[in-house]
Amino acid sequence: SNTNKRHLQQIDALQAQIKSLQQQLADAERQHRDVVSIYRTHLLSAAQGHMDADVQAALLQIIRMRQEFLC
Repeated sequence: SNTNKRHLQQIDALQAQIKSLQQQLADAERQHRDVVSIYRTHLLSAAQGHMDADVQAALLQIIRMRQEFLC
């Protein structure tokens, strides 16, 4: 029947949407893990007394921005 066909189309559309959202979630989780890994590497290096110049510049910029925001 027409109603049954419409329901099947809706189910197909919802399943496609679920698949798309699952892929987006997996991509976001992978990106998050990569960012955390990089952060940990820089943090460990800083704790050992080594800091990349770009990282140090970025941290100083963050500190300045926070000070401007808090004042």
